[in-house]
Amino acid sequence: MHDHAECLAHALSERPHCADLHSHPGGGISRRRLLTGAGAAGAGALVTAALPVPAAHAEDAGVWRPDPADLRFTLVVMPDTQYLFDDDRVHPAPLDASLRWVLAHAREENIVFLAHLGDLTQNNGVPAEFAQISRSFEALDRRRFPYSVLAGNHDVDPGTDDQRGDTPYLRAFGPARFAHSATFGGASPDGYNSYHVFRAAGRRWLLLALDWRPSTAGLAWAQSVLDAHPRLPVILTTHEIAFADDAGEAHLSEFGRHLWDQLIARNDQVFLTWAGTSGRPDAPSWPTPRAMTSTCTSRTTRTVTTAVRR
Repeated sequence: MHDHAECLAHALSERPHCADLHSHPGGGISRRRLLTGAGAAGAGALVTAALPVPAAHAEDAGVWRPDPADLRFTLVVMPDTQYLFDDDRVHPAPLDASLRWVLAHAREENIVFLAHLGDLTQNNGVPAEFAQISRSFEALDRRRFPYSVLAGNHDVDPGTDDQRGDTPYLRAFGPARFAHSATFGGASPDGYNSYHVFRAAGRRWLLLALDWRPSTAGLAWAQSVLDAHPRLPVILTTHEIAFADDAGEAHLSEFGRHLWDQLIARNDQVFLTWAGTSGRPDAPSWPTPRAMTSTCTSRTTRTVTTAVRR
């Protein structure tokens, strides 16, 4: 049994090879070996935070046709959009402009996927707020552009886990919405956790989108997905993993440490994590998130946790 705390410190250090410290149960593939063999070495997966841009005309967007063989590809990461969908203060224009930009530049930037990190809306499940943001994401649905979403603490009752049952979030962004998505692999029985498999750099990649608070059953489902895809590099997304203190230093939250101990540290497939919700108190409001760029190389691969504004 290896020391997960030591593994975590190592993963966040400048010597980030978890597999150098110990062997994982079952002889699982290490993060370093997995990324080296993936063909991502030297390719540098370009990670772009979605920002407001001048609106592109819908007719300029074109059809989404990425190049799955190109070693250069782009993943778009979108953090908390909650203040754009806040009761009677609904301002979808910045989100709409961002999504139009993604569609308009999908071919030029070889954009293969978009991941939303939760807190789509502000007030814990107001149907009208979800109706508005659902309409915005229809721009991606119409072009079958692949994306994932997950519930944040402002989308659902924050005192519940993924066994909470039906909610406006689930009705708007549950598994039924992704039935025609080419990348959608499935969802947990409760509908709040999902996974996608997309192609880039000549191979397949798996993205997990986990609920604000996955239950024991939710984490068991996530592990079953990893077990069923043992050789795919995995990006794990959820709403909360880390927070930034006043000095800008990142620390795992209580839930982040739980997620590390129960899932991430046990699976070297998970080479990258993205989360929203937390940032420095003086961080600018959405849609100007903190930097979210990561490059994978053959000699240095590690789990990266990105903290974004509150």
